[in-house]
Amino acid sequence: MPSTPRFTVTQDDKMVYVEIHVPYVRVTEMEYHIDGTSFTFWCKPYLLNLTFPGGVVDDDRAKAVYDINKEHGTIMVHLPKETPNVHFPDLDLLTTLLQQKKWRPQDEGLPDRYGHGKHCSSGTNLDTDGVSLPAPLIEVVGGSSSVEASASPPPPPAPSSLSSTTDSSLLSFETPKEHVSLHVGPPTYGFNNRFSDFFKCWHGELHEVLSLPTPETSTPAERTKMRLELEDHDFDVERYLLDFANQGEDDHFKAAMSYTPFWAALPVWTPPPPKVLIAHVTDSLANVTLHASSIELTDKEKEALLRLPRREYLAFTAAEAAVVWHGLLDILAAYSYDLRTSEGDPTVESAWTISILSSTLSWLDPATTTVADVVRNTMRRTLVYPFLRQWDLGVVVVNDVVAMLRRGKRVVLRALLAIHSIFETSETYYLLNTLFINDYATWIQSTADAHLNEYANQLDAALAAFHKQQSGWGLVEIEAALLEGDEPSSDEEPSDQESSDEDSSGEEDSDDNEAMAQ
Repeated sequence: MPSTPRFTVTQDDKMVYVEIHVPYVRVTEMEYHIDGTSFTFWCKPYLLNLTFPGGVVDDDRAKAVYDINKEHGTIMVHLPKETPNVHFPDLDLLTTLLQQKKWRPQDEGLPDRYGHGKHCSSGTNLDTDGVSLPAPLIEVVGGSSSVEASASPPPPPAPSSLSSTTDSSLLSFETPKEHVSLHVGPPTYGFNNRFSDFFKCWHGELHEVLSLPTPETSTPAERTKMRLELEDHDFDVERYLLDFANQGEDDHFKAAMSYTPFWAALPVWTPPPPKVLIAHVTDSLANVTLHASSIELTDKEKEALLRLPRREYLAFTAAEAAVVWHGLLDILAAYSYDLRTSEGDPTVESAWTISILSSTLSWLDPATTTVADVVRNTMRRTLVYPFLRQWDLGVVVVNDVVAMLRRGKRVVLRALLAIHSIFETSETYYLLNTLFINDYATWIQSTADAHLNEYANQLDAALAAFHKQQSGWGLVEIEAALLEGDEPSSDEEPSDQESSDEDSSGEEDSDDNEAMAQ
């Protein structure tokens, strides 16, 4: 089977450059093919298929240059742009380039398998003239094992004696019923609930990876109930108060709070300027400048991108989007905690720390309703399980997620690749890469930065509205009781003064006795 070579893609105003690392090959066997947005390269034993966001052409300017002295063999392919001065976005996100665009009849206005034309993301079928058509009775939801069925069966065929006008008039009196979502099969979990029966093959690893005891039989509501009950049981009041009282003298806490993560020096994403008239664009084409990404992926990260699954994700429903996005926020918060407490140098405990702090990873239980639930879950688990259990550290961790989201998908991708690397070296937690991280790292590359910024605003607002009383453990009361106990009472103060006077008088008597003896 051919291997995917290591490669990088760059561009200028007129060309796209694909640098392909092919050590120790016969250049005479090299072939490449250009077809619109597709580029195919073959040089035994390597095969590379790329799909660009814009068109490239095969003309006299297209060429491949072989440099045998660069890493024992590197080929630089020059691909002319179909339209000069057009910027191709996300050429550094290699997984998106490796995803092959599948041809669909709707793209060219042809009927699909149901005899319908174009299909919009909201689920409404349109014919070639944009007229609404009825949806199929069963619609497969991308990424999950549920199906959406029509609540009412199709009307029986009308007698031939009745006209089509009569059929339409009769059907117009029927009250449309809401669609009913039916869950078929065992409970699902993982990225967008893609998996089921996964842990039946991993009996020994189950309890080392998950806190959830019954992943194959418990429903989402049961997982949430069991998780909250265990968090309430595991919350240690004495340990929390100890960390609360000593945080001013705790060097580990101070180091975690003062640590500067890698994204702090990166610029915040800003929306593009509003669209202007074509005439203005034409006049300013000569002054167009192509800006490189603010974060450059390392060679190790690029190699990790090549190993990610090359899947195409269908548009999520509202419920699916909530599960996917809330799971991402939850995982990033756990990563931020480990990054700060390890000061950027992962330890043997990092895989456990990230997993246990994330309800998505340890309980297969992402928040399904609001972003406020993500904040609550993160803060509660931060105060129960890790080494440092300070409220202020939990707040900083959630703020880190806001900062990551506001700096765009490449920062989030780097965080996900770091998590992937930590889990990959673990004897058991590598299973979480299969369930979650691989798909998250692939999916985030095709996500718009504007969506990340939206969730950053939601998370920031949810954190600002969240208070200690909402943890469910009476933190304000137990902190107040501790502070009251530390203050000396009015009855104790005179006794302390009297004991001090007695000590001083005792010392004076001792001095007098010594003087008389002399």
